[in-house]
Amino acid sequence: MVAMVRDKLLEQAADSIDALAEKAKEALYSASGAAEGARRGLDGARESAWRFADRAREQAGDVAGRVLHRGQETAQQLGRSLEQQPLMALAIVGLAGVLIGYTLRGR
Repeated sequence: MVAMVRDKLLEQAADSIDALAEKAKEALYSASGAAEGARRGLDGARESAWRFADRAREQAGDVAGRVLHRGQETAQQLGRSLEQQPLMALAIVGLAGVLIGYTLRGR
């Protein structure tokens, strides 16, 4: 009788241990799946960030090229204007000098 009770308790304990081991294994698989999903999500975010950075670099290069080109055109136009009207250019530079001197004198 005692042996039967003991065997029954051992069997219940073994079943409980097996059930807990199975739950632990399921939890590990679930955690592993979640970690894999997070890794895939981070990989996707990293790829998106690289694509965004590449696109921004290309656009910045385009903008810099356009700004440089526009600056060169403006400098050429200014040079032609100064060649065509040198006295007007001297008058403007002289006026600018007087204004700068006046503002600095007040300090």
